[in-house]
Amino acid sequence: MWVDSLGRLNLKLTFVKGRWYCAEVVNTRRPGYGRYGSELARPLTRSPRTSFGALFTERGDLQLDRRADPWTCSGSEVPQPGSEQLRINLWLFRGAPPTDGKTVEVIVKRFTFTPAQ
Repeated sequence: MWVDSLGRLNLKLTFVKGRWYCAEVVNTRRPGYGRYGSELARPLTRSPRTSFGALFTERGDLQLDRRADPWTCSGSEVPQPGSEQLRINLWLFRGAPPTDGKTVEVIVKRFTFTPAQ
């Protein structure tokens, strides 16, 4: 995981010495309630079916897979004020390697947060 010269967050699934490694970034600040969003540099339709990305807080998540469903969090899924922690990751579904055996990269071009009114 790294930030490139254009300020984009790069997450990568890599295979090193017989093991797959996933990537995750955790925000140390607690942004609070609001609308979270991200824009990817390229669609995930080119990634293998066994790799997934997520933008999530501790209690709810937004999968960055091939679905286009909007995500909302309600009821018991809503974190208590001050307990939310934003994370973005790229991982292997059920630990299965990418179906094509190749490295997978997701580039987050932009992340937005709009506090709730």
